[in-house]
Amino acid sequence: MTRVAPFPQAAHPARWANALRRLGQPGFTMVELMVVMLLLAILAALAVPSFKPLIESWRVRQVADSLLSTIYLARSEAYKHGGRIVVQKLPNRAGCNLASGNAQWGCGWQVFIDDNDNRVRDSGERILRTVTTPGATQVLVSGSVNGALSFDRWGQVGGLGVLGISVFPGSATANSAATRRICVSAGGRIRVVQGNTC
Repeated sequence: MTRVAPFPQAAHPARWANALRRLGQPGFTMVELMVVMLLLAILAALAVPSFKPLIESWRVRQVADSLLSTIYLARSEAYKHGGRIVVQKLPNRAGCNLASGNAQWGCGWQVFIDDNDNRVRDSGERILRTVTTPGATQVLVSGSVNGALSFDRWGQVGGLGVLGISVFPGSATANSAATRRICVSAGGRIRVVQGNTC
């Protein structure tokens, strides 16, 4: 019994080429690859706008959580130091112009020990934490005095009955669906709610 080689070894190059054509070559042509890439690009372009609210919501949640942890830190430090703890907004900086007014804390904040109790950080006063926020998130603090919140020895925000802090996307208003509000009651209870009202 003789075996037949799958590829003719004869001297005819045409037979060799025909055998290769019959087997076919797996893979894509350049045109097929370009068409697939174009379709993927179109689908991605259609999907990106639908992710924008999700990304804004994540940013808002991140900033709200950071501010909440800052308030807890300020309260615990106020217990330890007998008060004199201040959370002060940071001014506008390159890439962030969301801190123009006293109530606008969109560029971040810092916590420091206010040795002379004047609500302003002077040289030599120790900074406990500095938080810079992404420039795409607005933070409005109702009740801050000159852009600062002072915590007394009991961990209460000095001079305020109720404190409300709204965090929302920079391109939206405080009534946005992504808005989160941090509410601090007169008794010191802190809670985070969806929306702009406590």
